[in-house]
Amino acid sequence: MVAGAVSGAGAVGVAFGSMAPDGAAVSADFGAVVGSTAVGVTTAPAVVDVGSGPGGIGASDVAGEAGGSVSAGCGRGRSVRELQLGRGCHSLVRRLPVGVDDETVRLGLWRVAEAWPGAGVGVVWRQVVAVDSDHPVARRRREREAERPVHPAAGPLRVLVLVYADGVADLVLVAERAAVSPLGLHRLADVLFGGPIPADPVTAPSVPTLVAELPEFRANRPEAAPDWALGEPGEVGRIGWASVPLPALPGLYERLLPAAVALVSARHAGEPWQRFAVLDVAAETVAAATPYGRCRRLGPHVHDVRVDEDDTVGRYLHLIAASCPGAGPIAVAPTEPGPVPRTVLITAADGADGWADYRPSLAPIAPLTLYAAEDPAGTPTLTCRHDAGLVDASVAERICRHVARVVRELHAAADTAPLATITWLSTAEARDTLRLGGVERRLDPASDRANTIHARFAATAAARPDAIALSDDDGTYTYRELAARADLTARGLQAAGAEPGDRIGVFLEPDAEIVVVLLAVLIAGCTYVPLDVRHPHARLRHTATDAGLRLVIGDPKNFPTDPTDPTVTVLDPATIRQRGTDQPEFTAPAVGEEHPAYVIYTSGSTGRPKGVEVPHGNVLALLDATRDLLAPGVDDVWTLFHSTAFDFSVWEIWGCLLGGGHLVVVSYWTARSVEDFYDLLVERRVTVLNQTPSAFAQLVEVDRRRAEDLALRLVVFGGEPLHPPMVRPWFERHSYSECRLVNMYGITETTVHVTAQPLTPTRAAGEARSVGAPLPGWWVSVRDPRGRVLPPGVAGELWVGGAGVAIGYLDRPEQTAERFVVDPLTGQRVYRSGDRGRLRADGRIDHLGRLDSQVKVRGYRIELGEIEAVLLEHTSVIEAAAVVRGASAGDGAEARIDAYLVLVDGGDPAQVLRAARAVLPEYMVPGRAVVVPALPLTVNGKVDTDRLAALSAPDDVAGPASTGPGPMAADTAAGPGTAAESATAATVWEIWRRVLGADARPDEGFFEVGGNSLSATRLLAELRAAGLPRITVRQFYRHATVPRLVALLTEGAG
Repeated sequence: MVAGAVSGAGAVGVAFGSMAPDGAAVSADFGAVVGSTAVGVTTAPAVVDVGSGPGGIGASDVAGEAGGSVSAGCGRGRSVRELQLGRGCHSLVRRLPVGVDDETVRLGLWRVAEAWPGAGVGVVWRQVVAVDSDHPVARRRREREAERPVHPAAGPLRVLVLVYADGVADLVLVAERAAVSPLGLHRLADVLFGGPIPADPVTAPSVPTLVAELPEFRANRPEAAPDWALGEPGEVGRIGWASVPLPALPGLYERLLPAAVALVSARHAGEPWQRFAVLDVAAETVAAATPYGRCRRLGPHVHDVRVDEDDTVGRYLHLIAASCPGAGPIAVAPTEPGPVPRTVLITAADGADGWADYRPSLAPIAPLTLYAAEDPAGTPTLTCRHDAGLVDASVAERICRHVARVVRELHAAADTAPLATITWLSTAEARDTLRLGGVERRLDPASDRANTIHARFAATAAARPDAIALSDDDGTYTYRELAARADLTARGLQAAGAEPGDRIGVFLEPDAEIVVVLLAVLIAGCTYVPLDVRHPHARLRHTATDAGLRLVIGDPKNFPTDPTDPTVTVLDPATIRQRGTDQPEFTAPAVGEEHPAYVIYTSGSTGRPKGVEVPHGNVLALLDATRDLLAPGVDDVWTLFHSTAFDFSVWEIWGCLLGGGHLVVVSYWTARSVEDFYDLLVERRVTVLNQTPSAFAQLVEVDRRRAEDLALRLVVFGGEPLHPPMVRPWFERHSYSECRLVNMYGITETTVHVTAQPLTPTRAAGEARSVGAPLPGWWVSVRDPRGRVLPPGVAGELWVGGAGVAIGYLDRPEQTAERFVVDPLTGQRVYRSGDRGRLRADGRIDHLGRLDSQVKVRGYRIELGEIEAVLLEHTSVIEAAAVVRGASAGDGAEARIDAYLVLVDGGDPAQVLRAARAVLPEYMVPGRAVVVPALPLTVNGKVDTDRLAALSAPDDVAGPASTGPGPMAADTAAGPGTAAESATAATVWEIWRRVLGADARPDEGFFEVGGNSLSATRLLAELRAAGLPRITVRQFYRHATVPRLVALLTEGAG
């Protein structure tokens, strides 16, 4: 109904499908066009009553630090269309003065229509709210109406009067920014309250607006939030806000606020260069951070800011206030449109009344839209508006808090103070962040009070003497038998001269014997150093020398002893036990939890691996920390799948045996045949499986084809990043309540595991980077390069503290001091991992890769710098770069290492790779070498790996003469023509190229062109799926060219 008579011309009775203020559809019964006139139609202003009704948003107050509290809230969800419209609109709420009512407003609108007939203003909406003006329902109604954009069909302006039960009324003006300027909106309110008509049209913007001018802020642009914002995609469209009071300081809007926003943004992003936009809506011009009178041609709203924390506070503030391009850290955006600024700072800097109730946009223009203005009491206030789907509410609140804190510190700091001394986290916030990362979560130790691995094993063996402890292809051992055999071997070690504290090399094939020997070394009070029998001789000799080994247990015929160095003695286990039989007495040395249990060698950037010393107590703490989460039990059957030189084996061996389970040792060839390994899982009724994601991806495919009855109840992932979608096919066939999947992040230097993330089908659909929360007794903190604590969401280096921190690097004091440091905030010893990650608001960790050149390939931690150092040792190599190529989400089998070489004239890349094979283990040898004229560099002087890929061509590629494990050579007797003569050859060739790549040649050995054990498993599975005869992994390794493989398959078919 119409609340009052319309003077002058009658209203046009047309409905345009618009919405009334409360969201209800408007019909022609109102006798007026909704909100304004239709395009091209002029009508007399009318007052339309739309009734009353509650609704809107809620708000909460969040305690802040000194200087005020952070207020926050979140509105209803909005559609994409509403968000687009909201970015192009702004609004103003003004309390009607005494003596002014809706009729006064209508007459004012009439005067505006008479003065500027084309202004497109027509209807004054009135809504009665049946509560007093200070009631929460009244506040929510004001906020809802002030945040609802005008409909395109309803004209550029909506005028609403809210009348409350106590007789108070509010005027709500909503307009398109491109049609009505911010100052024009205020002038219009003055006119509607009975003020004089201004000389210039209130609807004509005096300067271009953000939305109107800059392509970076077009209303329909795709949204992109920074990684640290932690938004939830399911919350897209819910607009939240947070606000905090700012100190009333001189230069607040001109210097301090832009400087604080730039500094906080740089620390959040971890990058010195930041792009953000600044607009002073009160002055209707760009804020005075840059003298744009000299720089307007470069784009008047966007700043590219370089924050140099080594600079002084005084210089930084001066340059913020006064510089143009080239003069300092502020540089105005180039003429060409650049990346979308993720932060917009809008200010109302003239101090005039009314700006506190002004909304410069009704949806965030950027993921973080900051608005600074004085509230009705004259206090400067910073408000952050954000889309909850892009920016988490806690992050928005924190941004406001940090900006306010930095504003105060910049003002108080001496001009000569380094910018790095400006803190953005309070002491309390840093403490809370450390607590979120688990620093105060205590470990509940086991009740047996054993302080060494072998002591806890002895307690387990005494409790379960006749239970099966260990088995391999040749037999089984009960706990009693395993304990007796290990004691005898330990006695033999003592007889052979081993003394407590000695490091003993273990050089054995994967079978039950290797577990016996490892346990014996610990019983003898020594430290075991596992040596992979398939590592190159040069690497084995280096490890033996570096670890100071005097005794190695293994086959004397196979260990590469140096004839000129008689200090290393190699004895086989049988000889050791014979010596133990001859030793009448044996006294187990007394060692404690701090005594080193093992030394495992990891890749080193200097070109040689380095040994990590881990004590007994760390291993026991790991088992205690996972006791409740993973619940290992006496009925469990585990596999020892991994090499003992890989620290995943520490978890497999002692996690099983110290929990009373049955450990099945997987032979070398079974571990390399996914079909055979699947058979083992079925036959041995394995319940606990530990796998790298790359290996499990192959197992998932076999399980899909065979779908046999597995007894698995727990699968633990580790060794490399997991892409959760990879396990979706597994969940389609296995209930996650019956077989749990747990993703664990860990580091050798912090004892295998650090965090745990149970997986569910829902998590498998997303959360690709989460590795879960720290284990009890472990804690993780995210730090910047200066060691400062970073808040949730912000990426930095992962520092790991707690029960798993290793002793250090063996005989490398400088590297130990660099990585194992005392944290000044907690006083605890921590390990600087070199991994990049972030802490989430719920305490979980996101793993984001490496800060350096370290990578993981098929679970092995590899320093690319070590590979490059080995390549550079060859006399024909001038420059070298190692790059990981071909890895795709969820399939590590495709990953390979490529070497890019700059050679002297006549240099042979195949010879370089052959020389590398003599030093590097198989998984570190580049699959191919690409000769390039020079290594391309980025603008920062680093090797440009993207451009390197473009330099690759088949003719540039070389591989070593023999790179696969076991004896094989390339067969050059056949080419593609010969291979295509039979259906078998055609099938083999097609699968060969699909697995290795289109540039593969049939006369090349599989491992010469980047093949590895996982891709070999895939190839064999595809051959079997194509209906060809089954061949073993061992057979394949001996026939790893197309012609030889075709011959083998043809013989098998015959």
